[in-house]
Formats: sequence, structure tokens, C-alpha cells
Amino acid sequence: MLNINNKDLPLIIEALLLAANNPMSIQDIMLIFDETERPTAKEIETAIALLQQPKEPRGIELVKVANGYQFQSKQKFAHLVGR
Repeated sequence: MLNINNKDLPLIIEALLLAANNPMSIQDIMLIFDETERPTAKEIETAIALLQQPKEPRGIELVKVANGYQFQSKQKFAHLVGR
């Protein structure tokens, strides 16, 4: 069993979202964890909010879309990434 703490949760969610083929909802993220280690929806929302805070310059951002959350290229670089 993995011991999840609040410090690791944003890192785990970041890894999940980067590896996912599609956006993931909070419910999707919750179901990744075993019942005994499953974070609450509120804990996941808090971790996502941390991931959405601006950090050092990056070319990606975490956004909420209709189906959940996903990382995407920042809009200002879209014309280059689209090539």
C-alpha cells in the first residue's frame, strides 16, 4: 500500500494527468487509488489548485475542460506547437 500524503498528492496528480490520454475528472482521479488510500474530492481539488498556481516559467498549464482536467500548451505558444 502506498502512503499518500498531502505533499505527494499534487505530484501524483501531475503524473496521472501527464500520462492520461484524455482529461481526468476528480472522480476519475479518485478511482485510481485503492479505497484505503483514496484522497477525498476536496483533497484532490486542493492539490489541483496548487498545480494551477504559477510557477517558474513553463510552456504548459493545467486547465479545466468539460470532461475534467488536462495539461496543455500555453495559449501564447499555440501557433508554434500547432506546427
